Amino acid sequence: MNELQLTFSSRSCIRIAFFASICFFVAFPGATCQSQDAKKFTVPFSRDDIASTRKQLKKQGWALNVESDVGIKFVLIPPGEFEMGEKESGRKEEFPHIVEISNPYYMAVTEVTQKQWQSVMGSNPSTYSMESDDEKIRSYVNKLDVNQLPVDCVHWTKATKFVKKLNKEHAIKGFKFQLPTEAQWEFACRSGSEKKYSFGDTIEGERHARFEDTDYHEGPAEVGSFKPNQFGLFDMHGNVFEWCSDYYSKEYFKQSPSIDPKGPAKPDKQKFLGYYSKVLRGGSWISGSKQCRSAFRTGASWAEGEFGVRVILVKEK
Repeated sequence: MNELQLTFSSRSCIRIAFFASICFFVAFPGATCQSQDAKKFTVPFSRDDIASTRKQLKKQGWALNVESDVGIKFVLIPPGEFEMGEKESGRKEEFPHIVEISNPYYMAVTEVTQKQWQSVMGSNPSTYSMESDDEKIRSYVNKLDVNQLPVDCVHWTKATKFVKKLNKEHAIKGFKFQLPTEAQWEFACRSGSEKKYSFGDTIEGERHARFEDTDYHEGPAEVGSFKPNQFGLFDMHGNVFEWCSDYYSKEYFKQSPSIDPKGPAKPDKQKFLGYYSKVLRGGSWISGSKQCRSAFRTGASWAEGEFGVRVILVKEK
């Protein structure tokens, strides 16, 4: 089997391998990959390194970007290995462990916007919209492009219905939309970083994310308002929490499979408000910086004005 392997090596090496048998042909039907020597980087690898490698892959027939008919833009996330969790946080639910993502996938460049949600679902659940009964919220939203605000107040069950409608009515041949697994989410968020955030061990509100430590914010920011991570993903820290497909369990990381973990078979808590807790990642506009870390994880079984969604595309088997 022809193989192009990229190795990102460090203390806990991030190895990224691209395989000809799982090449993505969305933009280049019938394309093939040619084997060649591995290109190696030392973590943290730079955006220039990634751009150079993607240019190389594009020449070999890889589709590096995909866009759905409702305007959701995706970028290719390669497979790889990374250390998931964070020892320094002291939170047992963030128990550090090595995880391998064995297949490439596409992740949406931004959180799903209110416009995109409306076009698929025919309604908008968001608290931060012009339909709000709160005059202060309407005043805040009126200053922004509401079409570019992330959809909020999304329940996990509504997020899964959104995904089902995408697959049924807005399908991309050969692929299916999904919520990311927790492992896929953190791998994409880190984008090669072993620090607390994809940008390092500190995060700055004016440059990196909409979150709340010392600065007060009236609501979420328009998607893509801040610096993207090295994979080209915006707002992985702050703005709105993002649902994952996994049940939430504080103990799961200690027993997680090392390859493509999909979460526990059942949560470690009983139903609340009729639902089991599902994983939320990324923090929100009213979260402190610690809740916006790459490793921070929590769970919920309800909807809040700070809960949104981001989707992925995976190759159908």
